[in-house]
Amino acid sequence: MKKIIILLIGCLMITRVAISSNGPVTTAGSVTICNTGTVQVPITVTDFGNIGAISLTLNYDPAILQYQGVTLNPAISGSLTNGATPGIFILGYICDPGINLPPDATLFTLNFSYVGPPAGGTSPLTWAETPPEANEYSDPAGIPYSRDPFGTCFINGSVTVNPSVCSPVTTAPAVTGCPGSAIEVPVTIKNFNNIGGISLTLNYDPAILQYQGVTLNPAISGSLTNGATPGIFILGYICDPGINLPPDATLFTLNFSYVGPPAGGTSPLTWAETPPEANEYSDPAGIPYSRDPFGTCFINGSVTVYPAVYLAALPVQPVCFSDPGSVTLTASGGTTPYVFAASNPPVTNLAAGSYSYTVTDANGCTATATAVITRPEQVCLQIKVLLQGPYDPSTHMMRDDLRAQGFIPFTEPYSGPPYSSAFTHLGGGGETVTNPAIVFGNNGENAIVDWVFIELRDKSDKTIVQYTRSALVQSDGDVVDVDGVSPVCFRNLSGCEFYIAVRHRNHLGVMTANVKTMTAQGTPVNFTDGSEPEFNWGTGHPVAGPAYNYTGLSQSTPEAGKRALWYGDANSDHRVKYEAGDDDQSVVQSDVLSKAGNTSFQSGYDFCLGYYAGDVDMNGKVKYEAPDDDRSLMLYQVLFYPLNSTRQSIFDLMFEQLP
Repeated sequence: MKKIIILLIGCLMITRVAISSNGPVTTAGSVTICNTGTVQVPITVTDFGNIGAISLTLNYDPAILQYQGVTLNPAISGSLTNGATPGIFILGYICDPGINLPPDATLFTLNFSYVGPPAGGTSPLTWAETPPEANEYSDPAGIPYSRDPFGTCFINGSVTVNPSVCSPVTTAPAVTGCPGSAIEVPVTIKNFNNIGGISLTLNYDPAILQYQGVTLNPAISGSLTNGATPGIFILGYICDPGINLPPDATLFTLNFSYVGPPAGGTSPLTWAETPPEANEYSDPAGIPYSRDPFGTCFINGSVTVYPAVYLAALPVQPVCFSDPGSVTLTASGGTTPYVFAASNPPVTNLAAGSYSYTVTDANGCTATATAVITRPEQVCLQIKVLLQGPYDPSTHMMRDDLRAQGFIPFTEPYSGPPYSSAFTHLGGGGETVTNPAIVFGNNGENAIVDWVFIELRDKSDKTIVQYTRSALVQSDGDVVDVDGVSPVCFRNLSGCEFYIAVRHRNHLGVMTANVKTMTAQGTPVNFTDGSEPEFNWGTGHPVAGPAYNYTGLSQSTPEAGKRALWYGDANSDHRVKYEAGDDDQSVVQSDVLSKAGNTSFQSGYDFCLGYYAGDVDMNGKVKYEAPDDDRSLMLYQVLFYPLNSTRQSIFDLMFEQLP
């Protein structure tokens, strides 16, 4: 057996040497065309291996053809070419290492224009057999490959210009499609030269297709078209001078929709043979081109729509909050076998979310179905929080001036300027009041005061915010969802244990000191009465240091037994500061000076009404100068902050107690 294998290998090696000793086979194409336009002649090669040098000379009839240029295969892009002498084209190339091309590769394409008689003519394309170096290949060492027999290694061609083949050929294609997809029928042409008049009529089955429109080639953009009669499309066009289009150009594209049965159907696309003017081309003088034989000049097509394929994706919902879900897929209709897309998501071990699946049948028709996996529970919070700015000790509630004056936006403000630079949503954002008339129509303890920003922080690292959302706070401190009633709930969480923080656009935020376990019923978090332990830096604030003890200063105490977020952080930089730089009273001044009605830019302007960060008491007006101004409120806040023992207005250590 070993001897046999060695013998076979030897035979194969001998055969390879015998083949490689023969040179490439070079073929000049034989081209038949109409009498206008560019003539392209492809020069192809086979057995083109380890070629280190090329020397080619091709002769043609200069009375028939005029050389215009050459397009080289990228492998020989550095070739030297010469077509300056009428009737002769020369190419030379040298390289090392040798190059290889696949069988029937185009080595180069010669571009000619026809200069012969109007009746047509033929130019031979002949390879010069002598001298030998006129047409010769060699390997990288310069050793020529065999040319024997020459006529087998260098195959002549020709270019024939034949006016008899110049009648346009119009083709309606055979198109296949699937139900529900747009059906486009490109009508293509050949031999489209010197066309001055077009008259086309294409018939189709209106029980299968419904005409939607047509996209014209820009060359016939002025065409008159008519698709109003079901089953018939008509196009007419006249121009002078005549127009020319390249072979296989799309003359126009018909757009249809499928109106046949769900099981699919086929509509023939047929060109009307009678009367003659139904489908006819003419030159600019109005002389018709030949249509004989009609079936060769006007080629019918069809549109076949396959049976619809269907896909059902049935979600299997998780039983418990932390359990995964799954999806059962069932395909039907269409033509088997079905192939499910490799890019489909898995069908098991699914977290909550929406999952789209695609199936393709044997005809290439697809169906998509979506399954939504939802948790059986949502986890909620029953938060209560007060804002010091609008808090009224006489009522033990917050004023709702912003609501009463219609200044509260329907969509939470924290996703947009000027607040988005300090508030970053994760998983939330864009919360919008769905029924403003009802939600903002409530008075009393359920009146809406403003939007607040809720953070769920990582149970292992309270500096990491995992999820956020915005919600509404009522006069009595209840934080509710956008319907103005429901508790604030979260879905699609990775767990249920978090630190809970509440922040506001011009108040300092507060956070629970301990991790809270969220439940479907709603975990109470009451920041209003001191019952909820609050995080504070104590003597460990990273800026203030051990000299300042923030214990008990996470919130203000507007009255005995009540806790409220500190007002005054108008620039949302996590502290209240009165004097420059980065001070909050500058926001008040900026709001007033930039108010559209304050044309004289007066700091004492008293009509800055609206929803502004500088409105720290949230009465609907930003006021910079006394009396009842927001700047003074900020000053008092800083002066009487418990850690500002010397009552300095420059005190700048009133920090938000959030890590």
